[in-house]
Order: sequence, then structure tokens, then C-alpha cells
Amino acid sequence: MRVQNKVIDPTRYEHFTVLGQPKTKEEKMSEAIRRENYKKLHGGKERPQFEPTEEQINQFNLWLQDFQTDIIKIVGKYRKSYHKLSSEEVISEINISLLKKRTGLIEYMIKNDGFHQQNFKRSAFVYSRNLISWTHSYMMNSCYVRKHMLAYCSPHTLWITLHGCVWCRRR
Repeated sequence: MRVQNKVIDPTRYEHFTVLGQPKTKEEKMSEAIRRENYKKLHGGKERPQFEPTEEQINQFNLWLQDFQTDIIKIVGKYRKSYHKLSSEEVISEINISLLKKRTGLIEYMIKNDGFHQQNFKRSAFVYSRNLISWTHSYMMNSCYVRKHMLAYCSPHTLWITLHGCVWCRRR
């Protein structure tokens, strides 16, 4: 039986750094304090957002185009056999997320080691590798999957997954 897929909202991952590490409570609090202090000092105005130049955007898009074969290899290596999305769907999610996080990745690359292809490959690799597990976690925690498992697992004998019944742990 095929699980109904849905598009994953990339803003869901805002609580992660560009390298995929979850932001700590202290980091989140310090960001909020920094925003509030900036507003107080500048008459309620928001901090100006980083805007990449047209050249940087075009270069990023070219690098992403060259990175497609690497994405296929990354998905082949890090996608588990029990992942809820197919390889093509995971590749699509990675591309969408990289495009939506383009501004943040360009800003990160400029701040760390400069804006060059090697730094792009490193950042895109780490983000892609982490996104594979994020999409699986998101799909497993989606409302559709939970309701589906509840409906079919209640007798404990009709629904058997790769990991067994989640409630009684039988295979």
C-alpha cells in the first residue's frame, strides 16, 4: 500500500542551522533578544535581511545544476530502504529546499570561507544528507501515517510493518 505523500514545507527546518545542527535553546533565546534589542535601538525597525546579488544567485544556480549527480549519489548512500519517500521524491525535496534556502546558504558561505564552489559543495552535501532524515521523520510523524497505523494496527495482527507493531512490538 502506497503512503500518500505531501510537499514538505521547508520553513519547518528553520530551527536548524545551515549545517543541520538543531539550534539550542540558548541560541534561539539570544536570536530573539538580538532582534528585540535591534528594534529598540533603531526605532522599531526590523534588521535588514541579507539580499544576495544577481551574480551570486546565478552562480548558485549553476553550482546546483552541476551538483545534481552528487545529490543522486548522496540519496543513494544515505536513504534507508524503509524511507517513506522514493529516491526521486527525496531528490525533488532536496532541490526545492536548496532553492528556498538559497539566500541563507549564500549568506552562510560568505561568512564562512567565502563564496566558492568547494564551500557550496560542502554546505549542500551536509544540508542534503540531513534533509533525507528530516523528510523521513516528517513523513513518519504526519497525521496521515499516524491515523493509518492506528486504524490498521488496533487488532495487532493485521498491520505489520518492517519494524513490527509499534504498540505491542510483535513482528
